[in-house]
Amino acid sequence: RDMRRRTAWNAAGFGFTMLGICWAMIPLYEMYCQSSGSGQTGGLDIHKDYGPPPSDDPKVSERYIRLEFAGTTGGDLKWKFFPEQKRLLLAPGETALAFYKAINETDRPVIGMSVYHVIPPEAGIYFNK
Repeated sequence: RDMRRRTAWNAAGFGFTMLGICWAMIPLYEMYCQSSGSGQTGGLDIHKDYGPPPSDDPKVSERYIRLEFAGTTGGDLKWKFFPEQKRLLLAPGETALAFYKAINETDRPVIGMSVYHVIPPEAGIYFNK
């Protein structure tokens, strides 16, 4: 009888421990994704938040940011991948779209995933993909 009671307590403890681990994984995964920039966070939120329109302040509108684009692929991926525009000139707060073209150089369908890299890394918080 004591053995059954101990087994029941062990099973209940194991179940609650697993439940706690599962409960903690969601915020831990979101923290990881936000800090590393990988994966999807938010899940159902399909709308992007964009910054305010460019300022009417003449001092701000005189400053421009030049964005330069590059396209590279991993060694095993037989694609040509390149930006359709080499650079954009934007005012602070202005939103823009950048387009890339991918050409599959094999005779079969290939799936690839794009990621972006921002230099300097401190500027990465101002970009949405």
